[in-house]
Amino acid sequence: MIIFCLGTIINVVLIIAGAMSGMLSIDGGKLTSGQSMTLLASLLKPYATDLAMSYLTMVGSIVIFCIGLNMVFDKKMRVANLMPALIIAVIAAFLPI
Repeated sequence: MIIFCLGTIINVVLIIAGAMSGMLSIDGGKLTSGQSMTLLASLLKPYATDLAMSYLTMVGSIVIFCIGLNMVFDKKMRVANLMPALIIAVIAAFLPI
């Protein structure tokens, strides 16, 4: 489950990076964006518990839902203001409650 969620997050980031500016590959032995995302995911894997991934998925779904509401209705929500909630959700998973 954790590997699937990390892979999904990495794929979304790569799709956005590819759509915005190409694959950002730099010559001379530098890391491409795909390699750097894989390296980042492997470093974060020990900290990605099932609870943290569950919270991250829940908050991410709410953000995507708000984007859909913006597309359908005239009332606009500022979805970028919800981005800190992604970090707070992961931190909340490690709090002893």
